[in-house]
Amino acid sequence: MAVTIRLTEDELLQRVRLARCMEPSGDADGETEITREDAPVADQWLRTTLRMRYEEMMTDADAADLPLTDCTTTATLAARADDHSSCDLYMPARAIRAATVRLRGWRADALMTTPESEAAADQGNPYGRAGRCRPVAVDHGGGHLTLYGDYDGDRPAAERITAVVMPPDGEYLLTAAMLHSLAECCN
Repeated sequence: MAVTIRLTEDELLQRVRLARCMEPSGDADGETEITREDAPVADQWLRTTLRMRYEEMMTDADAADLPLTDCTTTATLAARADDHSSCDLYMPARAIRAATVRLRGWRADALMTTPESEAAADQGNPYGRAGRCRPVAVDHGGGHLTLYGDYDGDRPAAERITAVVMPPDGEYLLTAAMLHSLAECCN
């Protein structure tokens, strides 16, 4: 798991401005004064561009390259009546997508897939259906997933659930690679 950095919008803006050489540097003798004058909307344009690029990364980038949040205790599992081979998972608010899902009794993390995939279609076939050794999580969007694979006991219990979660407004949760990418995006 990558090291994460939490920055406010102003802190990110300052780091990007420094990385893009948009801030004046001081003179060594201390006698020269350097000032800067931006167009009135320069910072607002930069803020909007950074936010759009950040949201795009959180939605589309490989989850292994993003900061992940442990949602094991905040996600909700709902068993299906008389069916110990599937259940529904509801992610907490602000969760964009699940990265890893593992229930108690499973021997591997679930394969993350979409409803249109072949793996999702196989769940209707008793010979191709997921089990403890190769569970499947079908992401329906909106924080709802259907999990396939036998689980222990009468109720499903989460062993590990991690997700890409959007931080509160005005904050950015970043990896070093994401910070570098954001600094490069604003050309």
